[in-house]
Amino acid sequence: MESVTARVVRHYRQDFEYDRAKLRDAVSEHDIENRVFYWMARPSGTWCVLERSAFLKETSAHAIWTHYLYMNPNEIEAYRIVVESLRDGRLFGSVIKLEYPAQAKRVEQNALPTKEIELCLRSGRMTTIPYAEFQARREPFAYELDSTCRVRYCPESEAELRKVIWMEHRYQKGWEPKKHSIGRTGGDERGRR
Repeated sequence: MESVTARVVRHYRQDFEYDRAKLRDAVSEHDIENRVFYWMARPSGTWCVLERSAFLKETSAHAIWTHYLYMNPNEIEAYRIVVESLRDGRLFGSVIKLEYPAQAKRVEQNALPTKEIELCLRSGRMTTIPYAEFQARREPFAYELDSTCRVRYCPESEAELRKVIWMEHRYQKGWEPKKHSIGRTGGDERGRR
């Protein structure tokens, strides 16, 4: 990632230090969903967002990841990063190169609406509130949220979100949906009309 940053980023190279810290912090996460990221390098800096959040509309991760689709997307190098361990001060895991324009378009098309937010409050109490209520009462929650606290955006169906992400992983491995061919009879491939 350092070599990509050096090659692609002309301004705000220090963004990479924030990304590195975020990835190091992820090592201690038990849930894999908190250790899988999308990372991009562009001429004006880098971004590192949780894969899960990128597939949820109304999140900053989704807005960030899809925003550059309409602003010189071919200048972006993008990767899926899975953080696995930290040894001798070095991060280990897998890094999968993404074709950003196609991948960001799939994220945009397949993202799910956010239904609710899970919050860890300063008091240590966990609470879940509807997304619309969170939006309406964002200011009062700003005081309650601790900087180390987790804010987790949730769709209506976690199973549907897992399916969307699973399909995305298939695309990233080169999978393409089957094309239905039309036979000479004008029907489908079995000759039906």
